[in-house]
Amino acid sequence: MRDPEKELQKKAKTRNIVLLVISSFLLFISIGGIFNRLAQGELEIAEYIPNIILAPISLLLVIRTSLVLKGKAKPIQIPWALLSNIGTIILFVLCFVFAVGLFFYALSEGRYGIMLFAVVFGAGYSYSIYFWIKKFICKGDSQGNEVQNTRNISQHQQWEHAESQVVRHTAEYLDDVTYIQDIKRSSLGAWKQYDILIAAMGYGWDTMKDWADYMLQADLEGIPQVTAGAMGIAETDHTKSFLDNGGKCAQTPELEIEKGMLSVAGLSPTLHAPVKIVWYNQTRILRLFTPVDDDVLISCYVETMIRRTFGTDKAMKLGKPLPEKAVEKKEPVAFDGGHIYIDSAAFFAWKKENPEIPQYEKCGCISLHEKEPVVFLFEDGIKTREYCLQTEGNEDFTGKYFHVSVRLGFQGQPAAPVAQIDGFVSDTDEDRKMTIRDIGYRMEGHFLACGEGLGILRYNMTAGRDLPAKGLKYPGYTTPANVRLVGICPSCGKSFCFHGYAFYMVQNDVAYSDDGLDCCEIQSYNIDKENWVYEIDGKTFRYYNSFNCPHCGAPYIDYKTYPDDKVFGVSGCVHLGRKAYRVE
Repeated sequence: MRDPEKELQKKAKTRNIVLLVISSFLLFISIGGIFNRLAQGELEIAEYIPNIILAPISLLLVIRTSLVLKGKAKPIQIPWALLSNIGTIILFVLCFVFAVGLFFYALSEGRYGIMLFAVVFGAGYSYSIYFWIKKFICKGDSQGNEVQNTRNISQHQQWEHAESQVVRHTAEYLDDVTYIQDIKRSSLGAWKQYDILIAAMGYGWDTMKDWADYMLQADLEGIPQVTAGAMGIAETDHTKSFLDNGGKCAQTPELEIEKGMLSVAGLSPTLHAPVKIVWYNQTRILRLFTPVDDDVLISCYVETMIRRTFGTDKAMKLGKPLPEKAVEKKEPVAFDGGHIYIDSAAFFAWKKENPEIPQYEKCGCISLHEKEPVVFLFEDGIKTREYCLQTEGNEDFTGKYFHVSVRLGFQGQPAAPVAQIDGFVSDTDEDRKMTIRDIGYRMEGHFLACGEGLGILRYNMTAGRDLPAKGLKYPGYTTPANVRLVGICPSCGKSFCFHGYAFYMVQNDVAYSDDGLDCCEIQSYNIDKENWVYEIDGKTFRYYNSFNCPHCGAPYIDYKTYPDDKVFGVSGCVHLGRKAYRVE
């Protein structure tokens, strides 16, 4: 069978050999002409100009084509069809000029036979000139090289066309284990989306900015694009500010406050294609958008990006595959070293064996060693969440135990895997039920990473919504006063604790301060909700103010965006250590 790719490569090689021969001949002629004039004692500099111009151009062509034939440089793409069209038009013009001259010569000599021949000859070539110019301008060339065939295609399609030549990338391996745990590809029209799970410690906001600056310096060319935003909220373009502040994310004022995601985009000389790289704060996930359809090539690119080895002999090489662990039956949930571990494969296997049971539950006990301990949640070996058990007043959890319940199930249609975690702090590890004297914690519902795009979509839909949408308040149940709620900021990804006080009196409602950190119980039955303002202790409360993250100030419950969430029975959220106000 014919191999079109090999035929194209063979034609390209032949063209470059011809170009090498021609350029070598021109180099010989130009240098020979210079020495010949020197030998004749020629002193006029004007006599040397043609050879002086031709010699370096020929030399560059010789060097370049030699490197191309050795595989050390990209092929020189010469528009052969374009040159052919222009040459043909010039030839026809010369013939037409000859016919005109012949006509006037015959007219002056009275030789009417020759004059008639000149008219027919000139008319034929005038039509030929018209035909070739029309073909060149209107239709373009239907033969010749690949570049000319794609000259009227959009830049996006040209990149895609170019990438079709490199889909058979073969990886070279480093003497080290890979940083890539998993890579998944999905198609978005002509573009591909690659989701990469990193097999290493995760990254935070400062690392994201530093990483972005490295990629913009090491590989991305052209006019870059820099965007940032919160999960579930449209990203904001900060490119102009980025360019005005030295082309550094670290120096861009808008990026000083932590965001949920950061992305940079540009043209990659390494991939010969445009690429957009997205980082997600406090996760182990990278996302790439590019027309390149090659898992191995993208894996090499990501490995190089993580190791920061562009421009070195380790660039575009993969680490060795991660060692396989012994096959053993695992529990969907395990507790080890004060942290929670979820195995998605084990959970799916359990669900397959127990389709009638709505959820899997595992209870355990975690020993605490700090005043405000942090419990990590790992999914398939990757840390995806950090829950800080914040204290209030003189509380100290050092030497105590956290009795925790982890429930795994599915939510919505189509179903997305989700985890619900809660527990209480105890003085002993003795298995018992929670009492009213214990301090409890209920974590925000967490969509598991194994749910992939569906889980991310469901999580994004909860951004800015009230407590029931986040799994922090159960419909029909009152949250006990000794249970603290643990939210995850959709912008910075950090956890924080707060009280969720219920106001079930018909006239009672809740309002927040302008900074979103203080809560006030109000009576809202006879107020102008749009213009209502209450001031106390230097704080200003408004009816539709949002409840905000204490770390970055981003809205956690956004009543301005979702005013319909303010319904009867809404909870008043009070950050730990803050005063709860009340309008008398």
